[in-house]
Amino acid sequence: MIKSKRVGLIFAAAIFLVGLVCGMFMDRIFMFRRMFPFPMKMNQKQEDRMANRMMNGLSRRLALTEEQKNKLTPIFKQHKEEMDALAKTIRPKFEALKNKMNTEIKSILSDEQKNKFEKMFKGKDSQHKMHEGPKKHDF
Repeated sequence: MIKSKRVGLIFAAAIFLVGLVCGMFMDRIFMFRRMFPFPMKMNQKQEDRMANRMMNGLSRRLALTEEQKNKLTPIFKQHKEEMDALAKTIRPKFEALKNKMNTEIKSILSDEQKNKFEKMFKGKDSQHKMHEGPKKHDF
């Protein structure tokens, strides 16, 4: 009896740790997706806000002069198109890897956990799509 309780506790602790690790890992992925949507589709207001946020962060951390701050915005704008083009090439590979990872994660989940996992993605994907706009597929 005591041995079965011990095995049960060890099993429950292992399940808890796996869930904790998966949860932390998925949180990092969702945060990455929010910070770096692929491709970066933003309207002018969002672009300006992002450039200002980046400029303020750099300014605060590096103690930039006013002259340096004034030179940052054109640099951000100049490279945005290149970054968007690169993001479009990376997006399919990123999605394929994410789908592979999700399949592997689902393989260790119970049916109830799989349902919750799917709902987590559904909510995050719809929030992400609201900010990103409609996707264009190249295939």
